[in-house]
Amino acid sequence: MIHPTSLKCLAAAALASLVLPAGSAHAEADSLLSWTDMSKIRIYHAYAASDGKSYVEEMDIPANVRMTGSGPTPTYFDFKDAHAVRIGRGKSGAIFDWHGATEFRHLLVPLQGNLFFDLGDGRTLSLKPGEALYAEDWTGRGHRSGCEESKQLPTCVALDILIDENPHAMPLRSPPSGK
Repeated sequence: MIHPTSLKCLAAAALASLVLPAGSAHAEADSLLSWTDMSKIRIYHAYAASDGKSYVEEMDIPANVRMTGSGPTPTYFDFKDAHAVRIGRGKSGAIFDWHGATEFRHLLVPLQGNLFFDLGDGRTLSLKPGEALYAEDWTGRGHRSGCEESKQLPTCVALDILIDENPHAMPLRSPPSGK
């Protein structure tokens, strides 16, 4: 059993390692590994809509700039009381059937391999290492997810931070226009 303080340290170390510039930005959202605008980062946000489907949008997280001995330090996530931090692994091609973020809101960050999310709206999201998905789609069909098939990588590895209890906000948002 890992002590809760160790979990927080692990989460902080994993997220801190993501701010090193490397790699290239995804076509739709900046990778946590390569963004250049330090005032914010962009992540994907999966949410439940009133039609019982899950949708995804891009979401900007503003920096909370703190002064440290080395100068201004931008912080984007500060989970003082995260419920749990998990590192999960799945086989290449593995699929987890329809489910939602019913109990907790999650921040998922792939560390190895590409994760996919089928949102039920006809769109499939491919998440590469260094990108992030904030999931709070708690009602309706939810989403399917898994590890994209890869001949080079036999497994996907992801950091899953259970942020807090999902508040099950009512009323639900309307589906995006045109859906």
